[in-house]
Amino acid sequence: MGVVEGVVREPRGHGVAATVSRVTERRIAYVAALYEELGASPDRARQRALLAFSTWLGYTQLVHATPEALPLGPDAEAYVEFVLDQTVTPGGIDDAGGA
Repeated sequence: MGVVEGVVREPRGHGVAATVSRVTERRIAYVAALYEELGASPDRARQRALLAFSTWLGYTQLVHATPEALPLGPDAEAYVEFVLDQTVTPGGIDDAGGA
């Protein structure tokens, strides 16, 4: 078994997989703390952070795998504004929906 195969097949909780898991959780927790500073409850902040992180992760995957699927120029700017409106702006943080 090669080095790359060993990394891919390693049991969860060891080496690379554990590091990726730990870093991902730290990133989500950081973003959740920012949402709490904006007034979200801890539960809603965690949900919003997960949404924002998974949106970013999906976007980076599209950039790598199928960049032609993404808007360009003014359409790209409009898309970024839309994403920010949905995931970051205080109006989108309102806890009225419960969490």
